Amino acid sequence: MKKSKIILVSLSLFASAATLAPIASPVFAAKSIVTENKTANAKAEDVQTIKMTITKTGTDKPSDAAMFLGKNAEVTVKDGKIVSVKIHVDGSTNPRTKGQNMAKMVASFAINGVKGEQKNIAQDGSSLDFIFPASAYKEGKGTVEFQINAMGHAMDEKADITFDKVILPAADKTAKKTTKKAKTSHNKTVKKAKQTKHVKKAKKARKVKRTLKHNAYIYKKNGKRANKKVLKKHHRVNTYGRAIKLHGKYFYRISKNTYVKRANF
Repeated sequence: MKKSKIILVSLSLFASAATLAPIASPVFAAKSIVTENKTANAKAEDVQTIKMTITKTGTDKPSDAAMFLGKNAEVTVKDGKIVSVKIHVDGSTNPRTKGQNMAKMVASFAINGVKGEQKNIAQDGSSLDFIFPASAYKEGKGTVEFQINAMGHAMDEKADITFDKVILPAADKTAKKTTKKAKTSHNKTVKKAKQTKHVKKAKKARKVKRTLKHNAYIYKKNGKRANKKVLKKHHRVNTYGRAIKLHGKYFYRISKNTYVKRANF
């Protein structure tokens, strides 16, 4: 509470001093710069204006340190993602800050721990924009921190900030689904190609009819029994290709993914 009173008194003293000198009005120059930036990026980016409320920490009362801020923020969205957040500072909106150099008065401004950068500063510093990266945006309640320079002293002030929801275009979700489908389709194609290669290789394998010298179990490639069936001694079995080593022992392939130990022949 004491800190808020100090800020209000300091700002009041600034305002009374400012009335002795004529107030320039290059605020319009700053606004024109912002408009030009919007026009240049309009084709590639979507700029959304969302409601913004700044209150004293833990309360619903307006923050004294936020008297020079508006009630809206501009959020730039590109390719379905938030790119930046812009908050306009205008000293002319309040008698206590009217005619002051806001670029010097508001030395730093952070949202949710992310500092903003001063841009589009008017010639007399009466208005400017703070540009924040996407990480500063958080839907709902968050925090803000100011460093205010008044009467030769730097004072830190904290407050709560509440942002409305940013609408992200549905096209972004469609693009993600399309990418996922394309990736799945590619994986299926690769898998099918491998299976085809395996089948062709199997067809090329030489078939040899062999006679079992012992009763034999049928195994899978992982080394486990394929079933409970037992191939009887003296039974003639078709084998394909050379014996291959699986889990330390040699096997002949008798069909797809089924093998019999070479020692049984």
